[in-house]
Amino acid sequence: MLMTLTLTLACAADPLAGLTHDDRDAVSMLGPHVVQNAIDIAPVSVASDWLPLADSTNTYVRTSGDHAGDTETISLHGAATPPRGWTMRNPARWTRYLKHSDSGIHVPTTINVPHAVISHFSPPEPLLIPGAMPGDVIEHTLQVRVYDIHEPTVLAHSGTLTAHYRDLGGFRVQVPAGTFDTRLIKITYQGKVGPATITDSSWAFYAQGVGPVAFVNYKDVSAFLIYNKDERFGAVLKASKPSAAPTAP
Repeated sequence: MLMTLTLTLACAADPLAGLTHDDRDAVSMLGPHVVQNAIDIAPVSVASDWLPLADSTNTYVRTSGDHAGDTETISLHGAATPPRGWTMRNPARWTRYLKHSDSGIHVPTTINVPHAVISHFSPPEPLLIPGAMPGDVIEHTLQVRVYDIHEPTVLAHSGTLTAHYRDLGGFRVQVPAGTFDTRLIKITYQGKVGPATITDSSWAFYAQGVGPVAFVNYKDVSAFLIYNKDERFGAVLKASKPSAAPTAP
């Protein structure tokens, strides 16, 4: 009983007490006081409850990295006509095409804007998976094919990535957009695609009905082909609003 009380007090004093050193270092890039405390909140059971598939635009503020203080937008739009496919876009950085099913929300294809490449993942890259419990490790082995956007039929690179998906638990976070009860999702990537050996992770705090409200390295895997550790950054949600779908294809 004394040990239980000690652990409870430790978690209250340090909301990240249950995380590994690597996870704590990553979350620290969001800045002090963003993570308020660890909480008891049900895990993800329906992926679209935690990443709502509705036309919207989220504005984030970078909290660390070379561009700390800058804002960026991530929009989500559905096709105007059936089938209702969904696209997630960070205009200056990437576009993700989403596949939604009972097994979660996955990414079969991405476009990396700065480097003008298209990446295809088979099976699709995991983004949000229902049913994962803290301690579970869900593994996906992804075949990756990368094409130059100007020569989309010519294979530029190929390889294999192993993605490990983990739910690290519930946390209350405070960001400029408000205070949210979230699940912290970590995805670790390891493998080799073309000349690049890839070992890295992303962390995202998902709030039910909102989506990611804070993240570290929440970017497309294509960027790992030219990835530099100095590019790691954190970002927090500043504002979220419904938006109209773009008219351009």
